[in-house]
Amino acid sequence: MNTRIPHEHSGRFPRRWAWIAAAFLGGHVVLMTTAVTLAVRGHGAAGITPDYYEDALRWDEQRARQRESDALGWRVDVTPDIWLDAEGQRTVRINAADANARPIADAAIELTAFHRLAPKAKREAVAQRVAPGVFEARLPMQRTGEWRITVTMRRGDDTFARTLDQIIAAPPSKPTTPTDVGAGAG
Repeated sequence: MNTRIPHEHSGRFPRRWAWIAAAFLGGHVVLMTTAVTLAVRGHGAAGITPDYYEDALRWDEQRARQRESDALGWRVDVTPDIWLDAEGQRTVRINAADANARPIADAAIELTAFHRLAPKAKREAVAQRVAPGVFEARLPMQRTGEWRITVTMRRGDDTFARTLDQIIAAPPSKPTTPTDVGAGAG
């Protein structure tokens, strides 16, 4: 009785499974490398929150402040200027209104801002009143992209805080000569 397995079947089958396993492992490496690259660059890193642990420890305190701010009914609109000045700073305009849509003229406003891809580089400024309900501050915000800006307004015993995400686009090219202004017309 011949119990030997023919040579042609015994060698090919195990080698094929080894190549299949190697292909799956190689594909896994490519997928994981791609996932890590996407998470670190671009919008995947926009979820970074500075001082996350400290914020988590003060969660109840922050929620109470948020409820107080919501109860005031105040509104803020934050608009960073698209242009940088000679010092590399941007003017940030804050429009503030109370619950009845009347301008808030007598508040002290502080700003804290950071770029979402550089959360440890916080910028802070105190806004100055330029008109009733309109305040401005200058911040070094050279980088384009998504910024998180926190506005804190104080008037008397009332404190209002709001955190907003703002996208700062690259400014359009400025004309370099007077003839560039009329280029393309007509």
